[in-house]
Amino acid sequence: MSDRQLPVLISAAGGLVGLGIGLIGIDQGSRFVAIVTFTLLGACVAALCWCGFARRRWRVADAADRAKREEDERRRADAEAQLRAQVGRTQRESSVLVARLQSADDTRSRYENALGAIASRGSRTVRHHSATFVYEIGQDATGDRVIEHYSTVAGDADRPLLWCDVRISILGSTGQVDSVRDVHDVEASQVVAGRRYPLELLAAGHVGAGVRALVLFDPVIGPVPRDWTCSYRWSLWEPLRRQRSDTLAFDVLRTVRYDELEIHIVFPRTAIGPVVRPREPATNIAEPDEPADLGDGRREFVVRLSDPEPDHYSWSLRVDSFAPGE
Repeated sequence: MSDRQLPVLISAAGGLVGLGIGLIGIDQGSRFVAIVTFTLLGACVAALCWCGFARRRWRVADAADRAKREEDERRRADAEAQLRAQVGRTQRESSVLVARLQSADDTRSRYENALGAIASRGSRTVRHHSATFVYEIGQDATGDRVIEHYSTVAGDADRPLLWCDVRISILGSTGQVDSVRDVHDVEASQVVAGRRYPLELLAAGHVGAGVRALVLFDPVIGPVPRDWTCSYRWSLWEPLRRQRSDTLAFDVLRTVRYDELEIHIVFPRTAIGPVVRPREPATNIAEPDEPADLGDGRREFVVRLSDPEPDHYSWSLRVDSFAPGE
């Protein structure tokens, strides 16, 4: 029974009681007056009783609501306190983890630099029957790629070649490069007995204006030429895309001999009027071949050097403009 139905029933009951009383007292006055009077009196008494009853129920309900609100507030406060404590623990744990990661990264960098120093002191002559470097210039940084192909023998006939270093220039890069680990999509492989196998690259710190990796050969390279390749992606040509000019530099080291060396420079199809010229024509006479169309709109310049002397070689790259890419 609802609180709305209760006062109606109580008033009706009070009225009936008053009516009964009025009928009993008809011999003491006017029947109609008595009935009305006692009916109203009964209804008033009933209403007062209901008000008292309802007030009590409202007090009980209000107390229950207040207790529930206090309990909800207490639970909310407890939950907030637990959340703050959890956040605090997480922040402390994160700080500890960041410190450990930084320490591990510093330690790894020291090991890489130490490995590079050992490699520099223990370097031996490497002879490449042929080496081809392909520099693919992208319409944006994601399209910049370098592919290196080698056919290699040990420089000393009586000393097999266990490793060779790969140097990655970071001039023109837009991102921070502290190690070969920071370069994208690094891959290397070799061909042994007609089958291709992956090669392991070990980061070996900085060298000159770039970073270095050591390529480990298994089995070692002897007098029989070994074909192997490596490739990677990195933003190398931002100056060309922004300023319409850039430089490609190549160092022939004293410990590396190239019987035949080719440098391929591939411009994107959006490049208008690409040009490649030696930067030092008095000392670098290696002019590129006439550009060739690769069939997909890209144009390729090829520089060929036979048994180049140890030196620093560089070429200027220019474009008139870049057409909007699709």
